[in-house]
Amino acid sequence: MKNAIRALLISAGVLGLSASALAQGYAYTLIQNGENVGYLKVDKDGATEKVDFFVDSNGRGPKHNELIRLDEESVPVSWTVEGTSLMGGEVAESYSRANGVAEWASQADSGKEAIEDPALYAVNDNSPWADYVYARALLKDADHTMPVLPAGSISLEEVRKIELIHDGEPLQLTIYRLSGIDMNASLIALDSDGVLFSNFSLIREGYESLLPGLQEI
Repeated sequence: MKNAIRALLISAGVLGLSASALAQGYAYTLIQNGENVGYLKVDKDGATEKVDFFVDSNGRGPKHNELIRLDEESVPVSWTVEGTSLMGGEVAESYSRANGVAEWASQADSGKEAIEDPALYAVNDNSPWADYVYARALLKDADHTMPVLPAGSISLEEVRKIELIHDGEPLQLTIYRLSGIDMNASLIALDSDGVLFSNFSLIREGYESLLPGLQEI
């Protein structure tokens, strides 16, 4: 009996460790004109990501939460955004994909479309985490290009690899260019684990001193 109880406790401990190993947290600081104006915090638990985005620049800025669920290729199958926009308006945006049908609704538009291949949804009221969601999925695609809903496509291109020094330790980064959704291309830097490090205004918490040098590069 004692051995059986011990085995159950060990099993429970292993399961608990496995579950906690899947959970990860990321925190970033948003800097504009040399001032800290907000943050981005992400709690990742397996295929689910919870995003907390807050900006206060002279009383203005988006403040919202996102819930993202991913498939095995890191492509979102659902994405919701709730909170307030840049000017304080209410945000209630949603996207879902199931059984070959994608549906979305935002302040900009709404739609429903049958799709044969996975596509990326262009979030209307997004946070900087969205660019990382796109880049991560595109890195798994052979052509680094995917269709976008409601329309168009998005591509990822590696720009260059760089090395920065932080607290005497080297930091390896890869800079990528995202193009297709906006008129202007977006640049993001991923670390050696392929995780978002900076978008050149947002930077990982604790590394704020590297931002000016990163922007120069």
